[in-house]
Amino acid sequence: MVMSGGMANSFLPIEAKELTPSEFLVGLVVSSYHFVRLFFELPSGVVSDRVGRGKLILLGLGTGAIGAVICAEATSVYALMLGRAMWGFGASFFFLNNTTLIMTMFEPERRGKALGLFQSLEVVGNVVGQPIGAIIAEYYGFRSAFYASAILVSIGVIPVFLSKDFSRRAAAHMAVSGERRSLDLAKLARNPYLLILSGTVFIRMIVNRGITGTVFEIYLVDHLMLSLGLVGVALMIRSIGFSLTTVGSGILIDHFGGKTTVVIGTIIEAASMMLYTFARSIEAIIPIVLLDGLGSGMLSVSLMVILSNQVDLRHTGSAVGLYRTFQDAGSVVGPMLMMGLYGAFSTPLNAYVCFYFTAAMLMANIPFLLKLPKRGARTKDA
Repeated sequence: MVMSGGMANSFLPIEAKELTPSEFLVGLVVSSYHFVRLFFELPSGVVSDRVGRGKLILLGLGTGAIGAVICAEATSVYALMLGRAMWGFGASFFFLNNTTLIMTMFEPERRGKALGLFQSLEVVGNVVGQPIGAIIAEYYGFRSAFYASAILVSIGVIPVFLSKDFSRRAAAHMAVSGERRSLDLAKLARNPYLLILSGTVFIRMIVNRGITGTVFEIYLVDHLMLSLGLVGVALMIRSIGFSLTTVGSGILIDHFGGKTTVVIGTIIEAASMMLYTFARSIEAIIPIVLLDGLGSGMLSVSLMVILSNQVDLRHTGSAVGLYRTFQDAGSVVGPMLMMGLYGAFSTPLNAYVCFYFTAAMLMANIPFLLKLPKRGARTKDA
């Protein structure tokens, strides 16, 4: 699923821009994937706590493959939007339940390393998928690239369906009381640390999808005149940086705590946004995208580890669902907000405004991050 998504992300805003002159619709195409997830992440988490993770993971994979096929056959921006929405529906079940399963399988002292390794393996899919998707799109067309994505998602069903050990683990930690469920959801809404984490991931995804997933690709093609293949290479290098720190961050978190790691990651990513405005060639872009990936990876793992320490394991799915709802909200708002800013100014000021705006958002969030608990501390409502 991750590799197939990486293949599509490398060229999606470019294809959308070819289908419509409207910056708003380009942003909406990118956002549609996460717009649907916005409404299904929390229900997916609640349901998975009651019925297990395995069936929902299979549902996510199957629906994602259908969405990729719809995108392959799209001849209008609206059909492309529909396919991405279907793909996002499947992803809301797949990614939430995978993450929740990892969080419930490991004890707190091992969770940082486990989540770091898991997310680094996810990023391998992006590292491989982005340049492959860009090259397929450049030489064989967007349609072929989407079909390749659909095939990859379909293959993912096989090991999930056949593994008996996976099915056993996916059924563990299920809640049994509906009354307890309502009470726990109310507690989640009152947890100040969870609200800070949710707000942080909202900002992070505005940056991740609004800049890295939308404006950045258009900036490389329209301003720096790079080919789609080189765009894929730049995204691959960012994913390599992300992968390196998802592994390393687990070790940092275990030694220094999640709060320190997430603050450092925020500063690194904000610095990267500002440095993009000075790049004039692919050679200048490469070290910046690598730095951007390093900062983003530190944020990704540390936020999830802090989250896992704030909730009862039996209700992890609901907590992750709430967290990922804010994540999807940022992914919806980000592309539309950034493309709105991009279209409001003349070239090259439009891209610079987007980069500096996101850097300011990241830095403004640091005072809130400093209120997060040290290491594994919990609130009384956790």
